[in-house]
Amino acid sequence: MQQFLRAEWGIAATVLRDTPPHWFHRTGVQERHELFTRLAADFDGPTQVDGVDHLIPNPHSQQHVDGLPGRNQHKLADDVPHSGRNVFTHLLCGQPRLRTDRPALIVSSTSWTVDEDFLIMLDAAGHYEQAALNSNELPDLFIAITGKGPLKASYEEKMQQLGLQHVAFKTLWLEAADYPLLLGSADLGICLHTSSSGLDLPMKVVDMFGCGLPVCAASYSCIRELVKEGQTGLLFSSHQDLAQQWIDLLRGFPNQPSAQLVHMQKQVLLSTETWSMTWDSIKPIFE
Repeated sequence: MQQFLRAEWGIAATVLRDTPPHWFHRTGVQERHELFTRLAADFDGPTQVDGVDHLIPNPHSQQHVDGLPGRNQHKLADDVPHSGRNVFTHLLCGQPRLRTDRPALIVSSTSWTVDEDFLIMLDAAGHYEQAALNSNELPDLFIAITGKGPLKASYEEKMQQLGLQHVAFKTLWLEAADYPLLLGSADLGICLHTSSSGLDLPMKVVDMFGCGLPVCAASYSCIRELVKEGQTGLLFSSHQDLAQQWIDLLRGFPNQPSAQLVHMQKQVLLSTETWSMTWDSIKPIFE
């Protein structure tokens, strides 16, 4: 944008980068347990398509996770009540803990318009499914997509038709306070935003970075200004690219996460600026 203003209008602009509010941060285990327990019904419940309830097949319902052959190596204590556990966390000696057999949680947010091609994600899921069927090193995926919009119902129908065993989709509409908690609980973010002008950057990625979440983002002209490839995220141009990124980043998750995923998680936390930091950089202009 700065370069565009200079070239097209002769304006010398100073950049003030947007930053997430302070309540966007990594979510602690206690908060995660409370969030996932509260959202358990949403994760396993029906979704509406054309006004009719449909159950999106979810391989990560509690019943299914407990019965996955070869993917559920730890056993919950007999005295742990069902209400004390969910797909991602459980109570151990009265304290919440992350489950060692949990799926990787991937999050995306959207307004469900033609500006974001979710077929890329659905095709990537099919590609990942084939890899997971042939490998015990790849975790199951739980992909949570937040937001409302005109194309939501049609994409939900496509999700139901996939019939995947190792990838589950769930569309959600969250309370404002729960959105940063979900981002801060996730393992990887996805951004399918592409800019028609080639000049704007997606705020959703800023929010994800604020929550310490590395992002796989669709590649377009100026996205590298926000996503530092290999440091705070990865860029993809096709569903094959996205699926391979999931495979490379999540192999061995959760007990032996890839070095690249750990590196990017650290870099996101180190590189995220606060509002006061960015404001201080331009404050002299107004003095």
